[in-house]
Amino acid sequence: MHNASGTWISFVDSDDELELEAYEVCAKYFGEKIDSIWFKTNVVCNFDEKLRSHTDCYINNIPLGQCYVDDLLLLKLNVYAWSKLYKKSIIEKYNITFPEGCYYEDAVFYYNFFSIAKKIYATDNFLYNYYMSKNSIMGMSRQKKENVGIYHIIILDYIFQFWKTNGLLSGRQKLFESIVERYIKLALYYAPDSEKSRCIWEGTKRLRNWDLLYESKYLQCLKEGQLVM
Repeated sequence: MHNASGTWISFVDSDDELELEAYEVCAKYFGEKIDSIWFKTNVVCNFDEKLRSHTDCYINNIPLGQCYVDDLLLLKLNVYAWSKLYKKSIIEKYNITFPEGCYYEDAVFYYNFFSIAKKIYATDNFLYNYYMSKNSIMGMSRQKKENVGIYHIIILDYIFQFWKTNGLLSGRQKLFESIVERYIKLALYYAPDSEKSRCIWEGTKRLRNWDLLYESKYLQCLKEGQLVM
């Protein structure tokens, strides 16, 4: 990202494809009042049609036209980095990055960028081709491989630190708690049985280290060591 010289930036996974006209289509919506441009995705999966359909609904359930991403909408939209263009000045100003050596790094970028940038424009053009694979990180998650699901909790460190540094926790702790609860539950869902106790401990440890007064009953129980498997 540091080598990018344009006003806008996008990301493409090495095993996916961006349509040739993607940037030409998105350029029509460039402007000072837009922080990010979203587009729809062709989801390709040749091994599970039900999974493909579910993924398609998750990715392409976006509000069309110009929209303000409030805290409620932030929790509903897809976190993938590649279905969007981003204003580079915001990334540079707040030093928004992908954590190195982590799985699910798109979620970190999403929750940090859109905690700051709120003005999006979404087009109904299908400009990205996402090829699902059994061997991808998400594929390994669904297979409950070891040392994969736990990263749903590890990435919370990067979100917490960014939000704390930029003063976002004050007045928006309920949103932060919703994110934390969601990702701890995702870790427990995708972890093999042999790692579920570790997930609980990693979640408990972070809740105690952050030293916040939690409103969520689930997080309260987890912090106090009352959630067991």
